[in-house]
Amino acid sequence: MPEAVEAADPTQALAGYISTFLPAVTGNVGEGFRIFTPNLPKEEQGFMPTKALVIAPGGGSALYGSDYLPLGTPLIDFYCYGETHLQADNLSRDVAVVIKQLQRHIVEDVCLCWARIAAEAKSAVDAETLWPMAVLTAQVQYFTTKP
Repeated sequence: MPEAVEAADPTQALAGYISTFLPAVTGNVGEGFRIFTPNLPKEEQGFMPTKALVIAPGGGSALYGSDYLPLGTPLIDFYCYGETHLQADNLSRDVAVVIKQLQRHIVEDVCLCWARIAAEAKSAVDAETLWPMAVLTAQVQYFTTKP
């Protein structure tokens, strides 16, 4: 019987990575900027629209996954919100720059190996909140560092 292995959460690790490196790219992400996973909490709706990022599993196929390695290559969606479409688009470009620079970064028990943009940002309006946003998708390789 195979051993039980706790699944790593790449979205939480990406939130930690982006919160560390995004300010260096943008110079200043702005007061009140927040990152959420995997959804925008209902209680945040009173503060919006403002600059925010939601990181969620994107679905789709992965390069690996049919073996016993604690390794994954999922698609991840980055929902970049802004007060305007321009602000949301600018945030998505900044996030893309940070994501493209990802090289073997450990956040808690997750090692993020690399990320590749799978779909460039697309401007949209959040159907639930009607706030401006841009959606960016990346494929990320990660593994758990827990034995």
